[in-house]
Amino acid sequence: MPGCAGVWPMLLAVFAVHAQGLNYSPAQYLFLVVLTLLVSIGTVGVPGTATITATSLFAAAGLPIPFIAISQPISQIVDMGRTALNVAGAANTAVIVAQTEHQLDTDLYYGRKEYSDDLNDGEQFRQTSTQALTGTGPSQRTNITNDAKFDSANVSQQQSGFTLNFAPNAVLSASGDDACCGTKPNK
Repeated sequence: MPGCAGVWPMLLAVFAVHAQGLNYSPAQYLFLVVLTLLVSIGTVGVPGTATITATSLFAAAGLPIPFIAISQPISQIVDMGRTALNVAGAANTAVIVAQTEHQLDTDLYYGRKEYSDDLNDGEQFRQTSTQALTGTGPSQRTNITNDAKFDSANVSQQQSGFTLNFAPNAVLSASGDDACCGTKPNK
């Protein structure tokens, strides 16, 4: 969002102001920043956000909207930079949140130790996940389809009598008499 909904519309607005020879005060530029922030709310995940946000900003600030059309030939090239800025912003935000929540392993982050995917930790996580999904403890896990490994695509819930199928092709394999997509009653 920072590139598409923040930086690019503001750059276009400054371009329009200077191209028209308008004399903007620092307070008016600050007002443009506040307008950009307000207009960008709710635009996450919308395709073409940069153009939509710029159009909204220009309309709210009283700037001529045709200036946005002037930028369209270079917009696809600049989009690579906007996307890189968005990815960097999301990655930095994830690190900041992990650090404030005390979930960041600083030794691993700074490369002082190597990452190892320990199978025992994964198996423990899978068993915990199985208990959470089915509401069963270790002694009650006999009816779960969990041979040697946890099958994340099929989880049996004893209470309802349905088998939940989370596999990506579950919808394609469903028959017409299913109660819901990907679920089949145990028979």
